Amino acid sequence: MGVPSFQKEGVEPWKIELLGTFNVSRLGFKPRFRTRKTAGVLAYLAYYCGKPISKELLAECFWPDANADQSRHSLRMALYDIRSALTVADIPIDSLLVTSRNTCEILPEFVEVDVLKFRKHLDEAQTSKSDHERACFLQSAIEIYQGPLLSGFTESWVLPQMLELEESYAQAVSRLSDLLSQRGDGEVAAKMLKRAMALCSFREDLHIALIRTYVQAGKTSAAIQQYEVLEKMLDEEWGELPSSEATELLESLPKKYGDTLAPLEEKIVTPVFHSIERERTELEQSVFYGRQKELEELTSLLQPGGDSRLVTLVGIGGSGKTRLAQKALSNLISAYENRAWLIPLVSVRVAKHLPDIILMTLHKSSRSGQEPFEEVMNLLGEKPALLVLDNLEQLLPVCAQTVHALLERCKGLSILVTSRIPTGISGERILTVRSLELPKDWRDLNELRTNPCVMLLLHSAQSVRPGFDVTAANARSVYEICVRLEGIPLAIELAAMKLATKSPAQVLGSIGRRVDLSTTSLDFPERHRSLREVIRWSYELLEDEDRIAFTKLSLCDDGFESDLAEALLGDRAEERIRNLLQFGLVNWVETEEYLRFSILETVRELVYERLLEDESIKRDAEKKHFDFFLNLCTNAKKEDINSWVSRIDREQANILVALAVAQSAEIDAEEAWRFAFGLQEYIWRRGRFRIWVEPLEHLLEATHNRLSSETATTAHSLIGKVHYGLRDIEASYQHYRISAEMAETTKNIPLIVQARTDLCVPSILLGLFEEGKKSLKQTLTLLDTSKDARLCSVCELNLGWLTYYSGDEGGSEDYFRKALESAERSDEDSAKAEALVGIACAISKEKYEEARSHFEKALEIFEKRGYPERIAHCSYQRALTEYRNSNFEGALFYLYKSLRVFTENGVRLGQHPLTVAGIVLSGKDLFEEAVACWKRAEATRERYGLIMMPVIQEDYEREFARALDSLNEEQIHNAESFGTRASDEKLVDFLFRKEKIPSPVSAKDVL
Repeated sequence: MGVPSFQKEGVEPWKIELLGTFNVSRLGFKPRFRTRKTAGVLAYLAYYCGKPISKELLAECFWPDANADQSRHSLRMALYDIRSALTVADIPIDSLLVTSRNTCEILPEFVEVDVLKFRKHLDEAQTSKSDHERACFLQSAIEIYQGPLLSGFTESWVLPQMLELEESYAQAVSRLSDLLSQRGDGEVAAKMLKRAMALCSFREDLHIALIRTYVQAGKTSAAIQQYEVLEKMLDEEWGELPSSEATELLESLPKKYGDTLAPLEEKIVTPVFHSIERERTELEQSVFYGRQKELEELTSLLQPGGDSRLVTLVGIGGSGKTRLAQKALSNLISAYENRAWLIPLVSVRVAKHLPDIILMTLHKSSRSGQEPFEEVMNLLGEKPALLVLDNLEQLLPVCAQTVHALLERCKGLSILVTSRIPTGISGERILTVRSLELPKDWRDLNELRTNPCVMLLLHSAQSVRPGFDVTAANARSVYEICVRLEGIPLAIELAAMKLATKSPAQVLGSIGRRVDLSTTSLDFPERHRSLREVIRWSYELLEDEDRIAFTKLSLCDDGFESDLAEALLGDRAEERIRNLLQFGLVNWVETEEYLRFSILETVRELVYERLLEDESIKRDAEKKHFDFFLNLCTNAKKEDINSWVSRIDREQANILVALAVAQSAEIDAEEAWRFAFGLQEYIWRRGRFRIWVEPLEHLLEATHNRLSSETATTAHSLIGKVHYGLRDIEASYQHYRISAEMAETTKNIPLIVQARTDLCVPSILLGLFEEGKKSLKQTLTLLDTSKDARLCSVCELNLGWLTYYSGDEGGSEDYFRKALESAERSDEDSAKAEALVGIACAISKEKYEEARSHFEKALEIFEKRGYPERIAHCSYQRALTEYRNSNFEGALFYLYKSLRVFTENGVRLGQHPLTVAGIVLSGKDLFEEAVACWKRAEATRERYGLIMMPVIQEDYEREFARALDSLNEEQIHNAESFGTRASDEKLVDFLFRKEKIPSPVSAKDVL
């Protein structure tokens, strides 16, 4: 689609940037969206600008765990928010966002989307007739690309499109670099390629393009150095050597420029597997990737004269049962002296025809007047024989009698059955054929290429595109295809068929609902051409009670344990699960602590559709599911808190389902929030705030007019805390402000005090020091009537932080000491620890040893309680104290501890920790790292309207001046660029790339 020309003269369009950081702006104004998911919906519509998008598709994409009513409600709220945010006087909103009963669409007239412009320029470059024109369009496209698509967004639709766009960008850069080199602009090409490699770090093709640029420019040493950079990168990231294209480029140098370059040392390159070049035995083995253990067990069980005369391979369609049976037959045919036969039954629908089919397979004709069954038994006799009855499920249970009679009459006979359900015959040995083992890491190419899923994908792809291989450039896409398709062999083969005309990134982008994968290829049996039909058939073969149980269990996301199954299914849950396990529809994993069951998401997609179609079953399952998690989350016992936290870890996805169910009118609003409040202890211990913010926001939207003032107050407070954990300070402040206003209407003094003290936290970062102090001093007066030591401690602590962060470090000490006294009266360890951290910060310049002791006591308490954000806060404040006392090694240790705790627990790096990090790193002369931190902190302040904390202003200015004196312009630019675009995790890796982190030491030890 082309970039629109705007129909109204002089009307500035909305500019929507999806490449790199998501940004929406117009005439300098940047609208705010209530939730990140709302921004995600707008991003999706903008990505497909000009195309009507199904509301059902949007709801499923962004709220996959909610039921249909809840997801539609959430989508309505998101669209309302988008309309509100983008409504301006000179652009009619209906000319921008159009919605109908079933679709919604961003119209192109008043928007300018960078992805569309990027693709338009690439298309124009493709059709250009001159190199000059082609170069201009490629240059325009490359300038638009500012980073990966929607950096920081985690919805499932983003990654496939991101990989495809990255691939297009890298190809465009390579093409333009060749054009520039041909006309003698090698320096410009090299600079462009270096920028591209900063955005796409691990693409070998960009390195090769840069080497080629140096070769064409005659820069021999630069080409060799770049080859060495490539060699090191591939070795560290993939355990690989450069491709033949790279080595051939370098080996061409002596021929071009004389003998100035010694021949490259010959390297042994691991050969790449191409199935068309393999020997026959390897070709046979290629279709049994990852099945060696099952094959060995099967071969052992079916040896002539063994105890297991009837073995059934059970599993969903497309799991590889037939192939495994064929291979077992091949292994066993000698042991049975060639008396072994494969009998395909997929097209047989009448059970009484089974003897006829067997007889035909034995290549014998029936004697006159003798029944086929009798003739089969006469032919098999008493000698060892093996029959493989493939695809028996449609003939069960009627033909089970025939199979049983054969085993009874023919004592040397063994039978191997493949079926989606067991035969139910006495003595049957059931082996479940499950998915192939998934790859573990896309960065290790050697391991990736030997993974059974990847080998199957490679083998299948080479049948439609000879020469296809897994490379560093497509490794992540190949990995994501296999993981998304959950190792189901048929699904992988169907996806591989698309590789005939698409790259792996494009195939990944084209996979929507997994169950919709299909092919028209005649190489596939008709029954296997649609994954949806394969799964539907397995589902329909279940007995009614098992089918209803399976439908209810499809509500469970990411698995379930026996107690949840019992809550959903009642007393016969164990029997239902046992049946589903036998049918291969449910998997299990066991540890020392628990036994957990799961349903493949590919299967769950289809079965969940069935749940949505039956309103009575759906409501029953949702209510029981919600009640179970209400009970689980509100019954955390202090003596068993670690086990409770571990269980919530395993049930996160199910809890999100329950939170979605809690939005419905069938659930009492007060009960819904009692459930949500039960999660607070878990959230404080685990962080991971991003998981919870939108479900809680949507729950509040759905229930706010049904809540008591007390519950609404606490609900806003909880959401404010979660936003604070994400460092969205403005949103946090607004929720705390509403909470404080609502608390005043309740006349509940503890609630009023808590709400006022909560409001203090974001007030500090917004620079509202005097307003906060005034409110808290009034609150202390109010507390005189209650004598609540815990609330007094919280109030005095926050007064201390308001005073400290405003720059009056000495003045804060008295408040912190009073907070400690109150905490000791309340006998709450965490309150004591908070006060100790405050005292340590207040006295850090004058009484280092005492401050150090307070930090250590506080940290011990926080670590015992397991509060990651508090551990991180204590550690970075300790780092600043060590820096101020010239203990740079100790400062670096506590800084590293702090930032790692933040990132490992999903807590965003805020502007204050980042600024402190920059100060400490600069103190260690790590100036580029410091600048990256400061730029990230500055961007955060600008985004949320925050202030630099006066308490660190002097430290910052001193170190900032040192950094500017020590770095050149390019170093500063590169550091700032990295600081603004990198994820928190990558930024932390960058900060400590040069330093081996020391053990904690004191300044006294150093001096």
